[in-house]
Amino acid sequence: MLVLSRKVQQQILIPDLNIRITVLSVGTNRVQLGIEAPAGIQITRPEIQRPVPAMRPEESFVELDVVARATRSNCGTEGRCTH
Repeated sequence: MLVLSRKVQQQILIPDLNIRITVLSVGTNRVQLGIEAPAGIQITRPEIQRPVPAMRPEESFVELDVVARATRSNCGTEGRCTH
């Protein structure tokens, strides 16, 4: 695991995958990140993946990529859109 320290508005780049992660805000118990990635790369959080019973092994997880969809559609991470 690579551990990095960043300040608000500083970024982390993963150039081979064309991914940019920006620290948007830092609170007492929360860090808000903005993730820019190509549309073909799925971004999710492990705590929102849940097993789906009675499915084929290759379909055993439903990925709720809220952050990725919100980032790509100009919605906030709380689901509030500003179109």
